[in-house]
Amino acid sequence: MPEKRYIVPLSDIDRMIVRQDRVGRQIQSFSVQLEVLIKGRWRKAMRFDSADDQPHRHVFYPGKKEYRESMAAKDNNAAFTQAQVIVRKSFQEIHERYKLILERM
Repeated sequence: MPEKRYIVPLSDIDRMIVRQDRVGRQIQSFSVQLEVLIKGRWRKAMRFDSADDQPHRHVFYPGKKEYRESMAAKDNNAAFTQAQVIVRKSFQEIHERYKLILERM
């Protein structure tokens, strides 16, 4: 099955960019990225992906090096689902934190 990409609007100023590559029901690779709209520009705030064969999360801070940590889920299917749940539950908080950091720069 070819790679599938789509955008999920979370609000007028937040969106989730999803990419998944499946074989049958098994996810071979994925990324779930939260982007926030600040001052007319979409900025990546967080991304979950399966690069390097290990599901992990990146947190992006304005003007700083990204933070990376492994996910508890070792299976791509579980990690993909968990990533979407986390983004949907926390996008407003992440957006506000990102915006505060940007304002202090």
